[in-house]
Parts: sequence; C-alpha cells; structure tokens
Amino acid sequence: MKNKIFKLLLSVTLLSALLFSCKKDDEGLTPIPPRDRAEVYNEELPKIEEYLKTHYMVVNPNTWDVEVNKIPENGTQTSIWDQTEYPLQHMVVKNDTRLFTPQNLPNGELVDDPVDYKVYYIKFNEGGGVNPHRLDSTFVSYKGWKLNNESFDGVASPVWFNNEGVVSGFRYFLPLLKSAVSQNINGDGTISFENFGAGMVFIPSGLGYFNQSRVNIPAYSPLVFHVKLKRVFHRDADRDGVLNKDEDLNNNGDLYDDDTDGDGIPDFLDVDDDGDNVLTRREIRFVNGEGNCVKPTSYAEIPVCASGKKRHLDKDCFATCD
Repeated sequence: MKNKIFKLLLSVTLLSALLFSCKKDDEGLTPIPPRDRAEVYNEELPKIEEYLKTHYMVVNPNTWDVEVNKIPENGTQTSIWDQTEYPLQHMVVKNDTRLFTPQNLPNGELVDDPVDYKVYYIKFNEGGGVNPHRLDSTFVSYKGWKLNNESFDGVASPVWFNNEGVVSGFRYFLPLLKSAVSQNINGDGTISFENFGAGMVFIPSGLGYFNQSRVNIPAYSPLVFHVKLKRVFHRDADRDGVLNKDEDLNNNGDLYDDDTDGDGIPDFLDVDDDGDNVLTRREIRFVNGEGNCVKPTSYAEIPVCASGKKRHLDKDCFATCD
C-alpha cells in the first residue's frame, strides 16, 4: 500500500510539471485536421534539402553565432550542403512525443507516428562539458526560424528547459552537444561560458508542431534552430537517488522502455525499481570505509549483488543500512 501511495503522488507531481511546462503562447494554438504523417514528411524533406543547397552560412568561431542567407543569383558562396568546415550530418529517429492525460499517467501515450525521420544537423563546437540525456534539463540560448528565414523565437541569454517539454527534434539534438567546461562572472555582472556546445538542427514538422500552429509558426512548418548549450542539470525525476540518465538501462535514450519490475511504471518514475517493497533510495545506500551509512555520489558506487545487478534492480538481493 505504501508503494502505491508513493507512485500515485509521483504521477500527480509529473502531471503538474507537464501542465506548467506549457508556454503562454500555446494558449493560442490552432489545430487543424492532421494529414498523413508520411505524406507530409515526404513533401518536407526535399524542401529542407533544397534549403541546405541554396543557403550559405557565416559562423563566428569566437561566439559560435551563425548567420544564414540565401545564395544570390550567380553568387559564389558555398552552400551549407557543400561546405566542409562544419560537416553537415544527419540522424534517423522516431518521434518520441508523448501525450499526457490524467487517465494515462505516468507513461502517457506515445504519439502514433510510423515515420523514420532524417534530421540534418551541424555541430559548430561539441563543447567540453557533459552531454545531457533527452529528459534532463538544459540551460540554452537559441534562435528559431522557418525555411523562409523568418525568425519565430529566440533568446540571447540562456534559459532553463525541461527537455521533456520541448519539441521532439530539439530534444534529440541536445544530447549531441556538451555543456560548457566552466563559467565565469565578468566585471559587469554578466556570465561567460568556456567551450560550450553549439550547433544547428533542421527539423521536419513531424518532429516539431506538425498540424498545430504557434505564434508566427503555421501548421506543417519545418523548423531550423541554432542552439548554444551552456549548462546541464542531470534530473532525478522520481527522487530515488538514481539520476534519469542512469535509469536508461539499455542506453537507447528512451527512459520509458526501462521497467525492471514490469509494473508498468518505468524505472525513472518508479520509487521501487525492482518491486521488492524496499524503496530504491534506501537500497542504494551503503556502509563506507568509516562505517557510516551513506548514499552514493555516483552510479558506480551503488552496491552490486552476486547476480551482477545493482542492488536496487535485483528483487532477490536487498539490504539497507539505515
């Protein structure tokens, strides 16, 4: 009964977080009947590739700012597609957007989307810090624009995002960058970041807002984002002492398919991962060399059972020291 109460409270907390992550601009959302996702993607991918072949970019290697313009008629600029200084790369991903209602917590419902999306991106600088997980929190500055080069949003000073609240294509791109190595407070009170990740990503509408319009974004609009990743906060969604990134047991970036005890609640939202009725935050504690019961400071410190599994993941092997 105690575990059920804990899990109910966790579900309510998650719903609250998701509701309050919406931007005020979203109140003006105007959905139109959705078209076939594969059909839309097959129309948009050539448009994105045409954009890459007909536009050039100028990158400032000191700030990692970028300016993108269309190549004029008879222009000699090298296109984004053909330039080699900052290689154009791509990844193929599935839409990982989940829709949440009070009835389908805590997992929500994965959006019905069969498309394998080709997402082009460029890393201007990888960064020297740490990579975020797809469901971590990130401190970023960014600018977004459409394929007609009209900007729709952006912030010069970085802001915190819960990555679960951003569009799928943006969420997939962030883990390819690393945070800054360090930050310094300048004499004027501003903060500068050393060796942060920066890049640009080109997102089909299926990984963006698809059939929903936003302020300055019509439905079915491919999007371009320029991103600078300054800091990363590794989240612990269920506050069990194990970070989200360490609950991704198959290391595929999807936290929702890791459910050790098979109770329908993924480990990163489950306060008792192995279903042995001992809270994870108690099972991961251990006696240190000084004889004190302590919580681990890293995943590597969590005790391992004879089975080779971490103690909080083996229901036949449990112990607490507090």
